[in-house]
Amino acid sequence: MKERKFFRIAGLFMILAAFWVDGMLFLRVQGNSPVSVVTVGDVSAMLMEAGEAGAEDEEGWQLVVEDARPGQAISCNPVVCMSDDSKQAYIRAKVSVEGLSKKKGREILEHLEQMPSWNYNPQDGYYYFKDPVSAGQQIPIFECVHIPEQWKGADKFQVDIMVEVVQTSRLIPKIDAECRMLEWIPAGRAKLD
Repeated sequence: MKERKFFRIAGLFMILAAFWVDGMLFLRVQGNSPVSVVTVGDVSAMLMEAGEAGAEDEEGWQLVVEDARPGQAISCNPVVCMSDDSKQAYIRAKVSVEGLSKKKGREILEHLEQMPSWNYNPQDGYYYFKDPVSAGQQIPIFECVHIPEQWKGADKFQVDIMVEVVQTSRLIPKIDAECRMLEWIPAGRAKLD
């Protein structure tokens, strides 16, 4: 009888331990931190502030502005760093703003000091880098966030970036008449226009 009770308690303990481990893994995967770099193919890249050495922060690249003032220029330079063993790849980035109304968030995105090598596609919300990138290259995304002059008072917000890096053989870029990349078409599903 005691042996049976022991096995019941041990079984219950094992079930609770399994739920606890599953819960911890779920929290680790589902946490509120954004994934900053998604790669497809034989490519590897990190997103970091220009001049930083070392590995990517597990929580991704973020710019947190505590006390935004009208007319303020906030210098920051997020850079996509291709690893030395990566194959040639295309890059696109999605920049988002958290903690503000939709209107103010759009104003912040409109006031990014964008690098000239990127093209914004309003249909999908991505910035596309114009050329394929090679191993070891560092690609800056933007240089500065400008707070609009017409804002009143201080605001706190956060700018997040999610970057996708895809090996060139895995997709076909759709390019407009002015040689700007508009979107990606997965290789094998190319549309004839």
